[in-house]
Amino acid sequence: MSYFTKHRQHPGFKYFSVSFGILLVFIFISISGLVSMYKVTNRIYKLIETANLAKEIFFIADTVHSKIGKTNMAFL
Repeated sequence: MSYFTKHRQHPGFKYFSVSFGILLVFIFISISGLVSMYKVTNRIYKLIETANLAKEIFFIADTVHSKIGKTNMAFL
C-alpha cells in the first residue's frame, strides 16, 4: 500500500485536502480579479491620458486666450 492511499483514509487528510482545494480556488479567483482590474484600469487610464494630451495641445496652441492674466508692459 502506498503512502498516499494509506494516509488518504485519515479524516485529517480529507479536511486538509478540502481546505487546500478551497484555498486554491480563492487564490485563483483573487488572481483573476486582480488581472481583470489591471486591464480595466489600463484601458481607462489610456483614455484619460489621451484626453489630457489633447487638452494640453489645445492650450499650447490657443493664442487668443494666451495673454489673459499677463500684464502687457509694452507701453513703458
